[in-house]
Amino acid sequence: MPIINCPTCPTKLRVPDGVQGNAKCPKCGTVFAVVASSPAFELVTDEPAASPPRPKTNPPPPPAQVPPARDDEPDFEIIDDEKPQRKKKAVVVQVDDEDDDSDAQDDRRVRRRKKGPRGIQYYDDDDYHNSRPRPARGFGMGKVGMLLVSISLWLYLATYASLSLFLLGAWAFRFVILNGLMLPLGLLGLASWIVGLVGLSFCIAGPARARGLAILATVVASVHLILVFVVAQDKTFYPLSTPSLREVSRYNRIANYHDLSKRIQNEKNPDRRQELEKQQSRMWWKGVEYKFVGYSPDEEMRWADIATVCPSADKLIALLVYDSKDISKILLPLLSGLVEVARLVVMILLIGYVASAAKQEVLEQKSLLSNCAVGGATILSMIVMLIVCLILFETKSSKAPMGDTPKLGIVNWLVAGELLCYLLHTASLILPAIVALSVSLACGRRR
Repeated sequence: MPIINCPTCPTKLRVPDGVQGNAKCPKCGTVFAVVASSPAFELVTDEPAASPPRPKTNPPPPPAQVPPARDDEPDFEIIDDEKPQRKKKAVVVQVDDEDDDSDAQDDRRVRRRKKGPRGIQYYDDDDYHNSRPRPARGFGMGKVGMLLVSISLWLYLATYASLSLFLLGAWAFRFVILNGLMLPLGLLGLASWIVGLVGLSFCIAGPARARGLAILATVVASVHLILVFVVAQDKTFYPLSTPSLREVSRYNRIANYHDLSKRIQNEKNPDRRQELEKQQSRMWWKGVEYKFVGYSPDEEMRWADIATVCPSADKLIALLVYDSKDISKILLPLLSGLVEVARLVVMILLIGYVASAAKQEVLEQKSLLSNCAVGGATILSMIVMLIVCLILFETKSSKAPMGDTPKLGIVNWLVAGELLCYLLHTASLILPAIVALSVSLACGRRR
């Protein structure tokens, strides 16, 4: 079989012998003529010619028809030494929308570059490395806001833990908790409110899905902070946040005063007796009496109320049952406690919304569980204080004589009830503080 070259491309074709006509290159599609080669020999006969024949003009032979090519057996063979070029792969790239915080951002869109089959947009290999998904907006601010909210919740937890330690020390070890010792506790609570308020402000500039709830939480936190300062500075309000701590400290001060009087009577050394009498005179104050005193004379601000007024809400049901006539006198402390509970609930709801915007379903469920824990702790605390008030109002207390050292008696029930409420609130704040920190880390990864 002779081998011919395509006039357009370097493809070589192997053509059968004696084939004439037109051929089409399967590589480039060029149509060209194929001419049969002349024979390489001449036929000669030995017989003499009788007479020279009359010259005749032979008609040209008909052109040989090229049989139609079949798919399974082509009439020629392609000889190509060049290696075929590698085709580029079509790479589908999916990116997020510019604003990934709206409800329609769950659907991923394919960025338009080149059209493929069925309208699918794709990138070539050369353009794939130049394409990058756009960063989601608002998660940088959400990360900072959730971090500050987490710090605020940890400070709030530390406030309740400190209250529990103060009450336990005064109850078990007869410590006298003065107003000066409550100053660090009040500053701790104030730091918790301020850090939380700043964190909520950052959340307003965070993911758009949680922006409305962040504004609501900021408004509730601001109203709560104003109410707290009003309640803490007004001495006419009944101190509902820490009544048992004040009562135990007052009893401890009276007990220490009576114990010191006994030591003075039994002391025989005149110099030592004079020193004990000076110490006893410094212990006296006009609140040393057998009735409850709402504040001490040296108290300008109740720092325990700055720390938290949420325990006031724990006594709501008990006050409605046993002291509904005078509830107007303590209405503002009760309202402050309820606003503090509402602030905490809205803040935890905000944590769940930010977790949802960051596509963290597990953290969103944990935030819902945190809200259930906070609400459950509040309801249980109300039930505990109702039971305590039932015991206090239904039990007849016996007063100790003036000469004897006073004893707490049924006040122990009030101390035990409030201590249990403090522990319930402390335990309910652990999970939301951890969830807020986890959501902050999740926003950092989304960023």
